[in-house]
Amino acid sequence: MKNLKNFFYGILLGIANAVPGVSGGTMAVVMNLYDQILLALSPKTLKANGAFLGCLALGACVGIYLTSQLMVELLYTQRGFLSFGFAGIIMGSVPAIYRRARYEKVKTRNLFLGFLAFAGMISTAFLAHNALANQALSELARTGPALYLWLFGCSILAMIAMILPGVSGSLVMLILGAYTITMEAIATFQWDLLIPLGLGVLTGGYVGIGVIKKMLRNHPQALYFIILGLVTGSLAALYPGMEETIHKPTSYLILFICALITFFFGRTKKEG
Repeated sequence: MKNLKNFFYGILLGIANAVPGVSGGTMAVVMNLYDQILLALSPKTLKANGAFLGCLALGACVGIYLTSQLMVELLYTQRGFLSFGFAGIIMGSVPAIYRRARYEKVKTRNLFLGFLAFAGMISTAFLAHNALANQALSELARTGPALYLWLFGCSILAMIAMILPGVSGSLVMLILGAYTITMEAIATFQWDLLIPLGLGVLTGGYVGIGVIKKMLRNHPQALYFIILGLVTGSLAALYPGMEETIHKPTSYLILFICALITFFFGRTKKEG
């Protein structure tokens, strides 16, 4: 029964991690699993917690797969509206991240780091018009080592983000331009893409726990201002997908609703 419950919790974590703007870390906090997962993932306790982590991981895979089916359908049929929805999610998540960043007196150097992250994302959005940014699999000219390495790196960063309560790993994938390809790879079992993604998740989990613990302990404000800069700057990367529905009032209604839902989710969630 306990393993079945952990499997169900894993499904909820998977669904949360597959939706941009929804934090898997926050979901783990809400379900009172966050500390348990971090302790279980420590090298010293990994073997003893194999059944617990295995049930969670299996459930998470099921949750991500089920969600990917819906997201792929929307990406193909309602891309413009979905881009506005993603923009709303990003806008709605900003206050929650900012609250975490300013838990103490704001330091100028941390603001500067946030600005650098913002400028970097804006520059990337303008310079990467010929890159892979959020293309569908059908739009890719070819696959190869460069694509696999890029997906590997993106999944490392997304996994590190998933460890942080209040930060969405799938939102990081969206910011980096890998979200669409990842969802399609999961929904259609593209193993040549799933392997580098999976290796990146394992690497990010192994490296990220130590890094995040150290950053949260020693430089939490700098970490969250950098995240804030990346998140706000990512709005520029969404614009090309919004052009097809930019003149439709429904687009702005979707943006408002998504921003409102994400904002209130950030306000009412337990801080982790």
